[in-house]
Amino acid sequence: MGEVTCFPESRRPGSIYGGVRPDQYTAAVDKACEAFAKKSTLQANEGRGSYVYQTKDGPVPYWFNVGVNTDGHYTCKDLKLEDPIGDGSHKCSTIFKDDIFGGCNNGGRGGRIKVGCLVYSFDVCSGKGDIPNEGACSGGGIGAPEVAF
Repeated sequence: MGEVTCFPESRRPGSIYGGVRPDQYTAAVDKACEAFAKKSTLQANEGRGSYVYQTKDGPVPYWFNVGVNTDGHYTCKDLKLEDPIGDGSHKCSTIFKDDIFGGCNNGGRGGRIKVGCLVYSFDVCSGKGDIPNEGACSGGGIGAPEVAF
């Protein structure tokens, strides 16, 4: 498992959307991971594909992404989104709640972590390019994980 990379607070100024509320974030993680679990696996040969789940807490858009780790250090076939290591030690919800949210002291701006053959990311953006000079998170409809390439 890699180290968590936390996004800087300045990346997504809080004045645009407001802050991430831990209780709402926890509920959103549970729903995202439940949706990812329904997708079950991601094929390593899908290239740069990833599953994206979006939701909102009031005006604050939450963007969850699970994609293939393309750094070449792992040889993988079927990548289990819910349990990427395969031994139950780091499940999807633990990764988003403890490793990313709990491991980053950045006002809820998110981060990413490599876990085996997968990369888990959380960001505060809507995928619509509505944050000036920051680009957009891509893919994923509200409440429905989709493959984004």
